[in-house]
Amino acid sequence: MASIPVTGERFDMGRVISRTTSAIRQNAMLFLQLALLLYFVPALFSGALSSGVTIDRANPFASMLSPSRLGLGVFAFLCYFVMQAAITRATIVNLGGGKASFVSALRAGVTSALPILGLTIVTGIGFAVGFVLLIVPAIMLSVIWCVAVPALVEEGVGVFGSLGRSRALTKGSRWRIFGMLVLILIMIYGPLTIAAFMVRGVSPQAMPTFGPGLIFTNLVSTIATMVSATLVAAMYVELRFVKEGAAPESLAAIFD
Repeated sequence: MASIPVTGERFDMGRVISRTTSAIRQNAMLFLQLALLLYFVPALFSGALSSGVTIDRANPFASMLSPSRLGLGVFAFLCYFVMQAAITRATIVNLGGGKASFVSALRAGVTSALPILGLTIVTGIGFAVGFVLLIVPAIMLSVIWCVAVPALVEEGVGVFGSLGRSRALTKGSRWRIFGMLVLILIMIYGPLTIAAFMVRGVSPQAMPTFGPGLIFTNLVSTIATMVSATLVAAMYVELRFVKEGAAPESLAAIFD
C-alpha cells in the first residue's frame, strides 16, 4: 500500500521545474562558475589529452589506460562529484530563502565527493545487476535511488543511509518520478545528441578532436549536467515537503 503524504500533497512536476528554474535564475553566475571550473575544464583537458594520444592497434587498452589518461580521468570524475554536491547544496540553500556563496558550496562539494564516489560504485553495481535481469529492475532502482545524492549531501547519512532515505522518500510517488527522470534524460541527451551531429557535420571524425568541436560539445554537456543536478536537488526538496512536510527553509538550516 502506498504511503499517505503528510501534507496531503502529491509529487508535482510543475513545482519541481518551477523551483529548478528559480534556483538557476537566482544563482546563474554561481552555478556557471562551479560547472565551468569543476566539469567543463577537467572534461576539456581530458578530451584534449585523449585526442592527442596515438592508439596502439596491437594493444589499444595499454594506450587507453596510460597513467596520464587514467589519472586525469579519475580527477575529472572527482571534480564532477564535487560539482554535483556543490550545486545540490546551493540549490537547497536558495530554495530555503538563503544565498550560498562559492566558498560554502565548494566546501560542501569537497566534503561530499568521496562519499558520492562510494555511492556511485554501489549504485553502479546495483544497476549492472538490474540490467542483467532484463533492464526493468535497473529502471526501478534508478527511480528508487534518484535522490540519494541530495540525501547524502544534505543529511550526511552515509552511502547506505542515503539509499534508504531515497527509497523512503520516493515511495508513493515513483510513477511521477519516473516521468521526471525521463524528462531529465531528454534534457541531457537531447542537446548532446544534437551537438554531436552538429560537430560531425563540421568534422568527419566520429569524436571531435581538440578544437571548436570539442569545446562546443563539452559546453553543452556542462550546461545540461548543471541543470540536471539542480533539478534532482529540487526533486529532493519536493519529496521532503510531500512526505514529511519539511519546508525548504528547514532543509537549508543545516548549513547555517
